[in-house]
Amino acid sequence: MDIFSKEIIIPITAAILGIAVPLLIGVIQRIDDKYESTRLIQLFMNERSTKHFLGLLAITIFLLFYQLVAPPNYFDFGVLTKYIDYSAIILATIFCVLLTFSIFMIFRLIYIYNVPEKLQKHLIKRNDIPRNTRKAWFELFIAMLKQNNVDVLRDCFQELYNWTMSLREGRQWTVMEYPPELYEGIISINEQLCMQQKEAVSIKNGNDIVNVMLDGVQFTIMHQNTYRTIWTCLNQQLFYKRSEWIIKYWNAANSLLLLHLADFQLNERIYVSYTPSGQAVADSKMVELRQKERKEFKEFHIALGGLLLFRKEHELLNQILYYTNSQPPHYVLIPGSLAEIIPLYMNLLSFSPDSMYKYEQKYPFFGLQAGVRNNSIINGWIQKYLYILMLRLATLNRTYVYEDFYSLPALPESLSEKNEWLENVPIILKQIEQNSIPLEDITTILPLDQSRIYRAKHKLKNALESLSNSLTSAIQHQKVTQQLSEDEIQDFYQIASDSIGREMKWITEVSVITDDEHKSCNKFDCVGRIRQLMPAEAFCTDKTIGYVNFKESFSAATLYSFKNCWLRSFQYQPKSEYRVFPENLDKAFQTLRLTDKQIIIGFHFNWYNAYPQNLRKENEYKFKSPDNRLLYSLPGNHTIEFTNTVIILNKSDLPKLKLLDPPSTLKDKFHLKCINEQYKLYASVIKLSENEPLLNEYISSGAYLEKELKQMALVCTELDAQILWKQNIPVVMIKVLDRFIDSGNENLSEIRPFNAD
Repeated sequence: MDIFSKEIIIPITAAILGIAVPLLIGVIQRIDDKYESTRLIQLFMNERSTKHFLGLLAITIFLLFYQLVAPPNYFDFGVLTKYIDYSAIILATIFCVLLTFSIFMIFRLIYIYNVPEKLQKHLIKRNDIPRNTRKAWFELFIAMLKQNNVDVLRDCFQELYNWTMSLREGRQWTVMEYPPELYEGIISINEQLCMQQKEAVSIKNGNDIVNVMLDGVQFTIMHQNTYRTIWTCLNQQLFYKRSEWIIKYWNAANSLLLLHLADFQLNERIYVSYTPSGQAVADSKMVELRQKERKEFKEFHIALGGLLLFRKEHELLNQILYYTNSQPPHYVLIPGSLAEIIPLYMNLLSFSPDSMYKYEQKYPFFGLQAGVRNNSIINGWIQKYLYILMLRLATLNRTYVYEDFYSLPALPESLSEKNEWLENVPIILKQIEQNSIPLEDITTILPLDQSRIYRAKHKLKNALESLSNSLTSAIQHQKVTQQLSEDEIQDFYQIASDSIGREMKWITEVSVITDDEHKSCNKFDCVGRIRQLMPAEAFCTDKTIGYVNFKESFSAATLYSFKNCWLRSFQYQPKSEYRVFPENLDKAFQTLRLTDKQIIIGFHFNWYNAYPQNLRKENEYKFKSPDNRLLYSLPGNHTIEFTNTVIILNKSDLPKLKLLDPPSTLKDKFHLKCINEQYKLYASVIKLSENEPLLNEYISSGAYLEKELKQMALVCTELDAQILWKQNIPVVMIKVLDRFIDSGNENLSEIRPFNAD
């Protein structure tokens, strides 16, 4: 058996190794040379036949070496002993035979990989083709393009068409996003098509590889990645000067929009391919999706026009601007009137978040390296393209009597959009007047001479001025006629009510609200009031501009005057006045010999300046000094110079606050309503165009024009109160000095004990 193993098994195995291994290496090299594809090499190595061959080869080699060094059997297993003694040789023989069969399978696989027709069918034979196999298949596609293998290319393209159709199957009225490998493969194939000199017979159109993503029969919605892939392919074709392919693509896109993406109305019967009857009734979702798809499809080709202008493809632009495949001519991809062009222009000039970076994000201009200026440059070239389209209107002939190429668009419903359009009209006029495109470029793109261009521009200016006048009139009319929003008014009332609640919280800390008359008290009128004219649109749902924090401002103004009246009442009291530096304030309190019967109120004063250490904060308005003296901290006012001031008086002498209702005549005149019962805060918002007496009153003042007043609203607030002070009460006021600001010296030595009686 040893002789047999040495003379038979070893030579056979050596022969297998000597033939199979070099053959395998040669096949890998052959695939690389023939297809220039590392993925096909990986795919070949991952084939089942290849794995079986390598596995059997490894096992055979192992058994070969094992049978040479296998230890002898010392046990008796009966009839099996003989087989066990020679088990290594038997196994080596079996695997050698299996390896021989495996070589024939490898030969078959090598044959498949060396014949492109067989390889193409081999790669797509499965129903669920893995992603890596698809990528390898695209590399085969590209290799066949380089070799101009017509038969294989025809099959490859048919497979690509069938694949995209199968992906779209059953996906009607949904956004169709193809697998990433399809997008990558199409871009790579398009690049190869653009680079090679000879056009492949099987892809005679040149843009069939791009058009395969256009769905004309299965009613799917194009995904943004599909638009982006087509955009990349068209940029490649422009880079390689394949302008004839751009025309062919334009033809396909024109037919798609005209025939397969036609607009339809709700409940309209449309022809479809996915129902047994071939018809369907359009519902609201279908109408919405179709309108959105048509809009995005047109936007894509508007951006393409701007790209052609940017790349100075003037002759190509001339061809597509007048390209049509219908009679009479119908240019579905090109806006054919001012009613279509102006809204597109306004959208480019808009500052809305949806419009500002739309084109840069979706359709970047390849080769443009301007950083943050990219968006404005792209928008600028698309605006120039729209300007070309406006001049092009002068070259069109009317097919129907009712056609008017210079008809203006319907005005936006929103007041803010109307105002934005009005602000943008001068920008468009300026671009027309400044000749943003050289005259020689215009004459290359459009069949217009200089005189016709001048007349066309004059006509455009007149149309835009008419649009501006219409917008101005519409805005003024809408401002006068639109109703105030009850929600906006209630929001103002709520803000004002909340504000008065916050302010009164600290005022009532030292001024108790009372309903008694207190006839013997000194009375100070305290009024918080505004009568302010405001554009009525501020209180409407629809506005030309954003009004920020104006409600808070009115509330603050009401409280400001009320608070000033309340603070001034402290200043008007007969009092003993002293000037003290903050570090000596505690000495002043000791000299005053204050007790628990007195109250200490600091107005706009930081008690930490007087007590840097051991000061305890009780709440927002109260502190405790180191010797447990209660200290109040309330807001002051710089306007009346009531800051860094400490007032000391008896707790029993604190002023009281009597809240009052406004006079009935005032309430009737200004339609005041109580919006805060607790503090008797009244407010109203009156539209002057709906209140003739108030309107006439303001007109007679001569400060405003009537047309301005009719667009105004009168904002009214009223907070009335009386501050009740006892007569002849002791009050001490200490002005706390700042060494860096205040002049003069303190008069700490002049302080006398507080008269508690």
